[in-house]
Amino acid sequence: MIQLQHEQDQHEQQTEQVHQDQVLSDKTQLGDGIRSLRSTLLRSRNWTAPALERLAPLVCDYVNELRAFDANPSAGSAEDYPFLKTYWSHPTRLALAFGDASIHGFVLLFEDPDPGDGEITMEIREFFVHPQYRRSGAGRGAVKALLRSWPGSWQLAVLERNTSALKFWQSVLSDRSASISKERGHYYFSIDRPQAR
Repeated sequence: MIQLQHEQDQHEQQTEQVHQDQVLSDKTQLGDGIRSLRSTLLRSRNWTAPALERLAPLVCDYVNELRAFDANPSAGSAEDYPFLKTYWSHPTRLALAFGDASIHGFVLLFEDPDPGDGEITMEIREFFVHPQYRRSGAGRGAVKALLRSWPGSWQLAVLERNTSALKFWQSVLSDRSASISKERGHYYFSIDRPQAR
C-alpha cells in the first residue's frame, strides 16, 4: 500500500500544475468537493480535523500494521508515509478523524476531478480504525457517514493479503453498487453514485 501510494503521489505531482490552473467544465473549482465534504462532516460531533501531530501516532500504528503484509516487514513511523503533510495543506486532500470523546480512527481523502467532464471522484486513500474500537461499529458508521456526505463516486484500494480489511469493505459496501477489480496485489473498489429515487 505504501509503495502504491508513493507511485500514485508521483503521478499526481506530474499532473499537479495542470490541475491547479484548471477550472473544471461544470465551474467547480479544484477542492470544492473536499470543502463540501469537510463542512458536512465537521457539523457532526463525531468528526474532527485534528492537527498532524495529534494524528501522527495513529498513522504510525497504521503504517506498522501495513508492514505485516510486506515481504520484509520493519518498524514504521508516520514519516514513512509519503506526502502525509499534504493532507493538511493541499486543496484536494483532507485528513479527518472520527470518534466521540476520543479518536477511534482516521481517513485520508483525495478529490480526483475528471479533466474532461469535471465529475469528481472521492478516493479513500487510507482508512484506519484503532484496534480498541474494531467490531464496535465505529468503522462502519464512519464509512456510512462518508458516503452520505459526498453523493458522488468513490474509490479505494485494499491490499490483497489484508483479508480482514477486504471482508470489512465488502460488508460495509454491500448496499451500494460497487465493482471490484484485482491488480498488482490490490483489490480496487469503484463505488458508484447512488441512483436517484
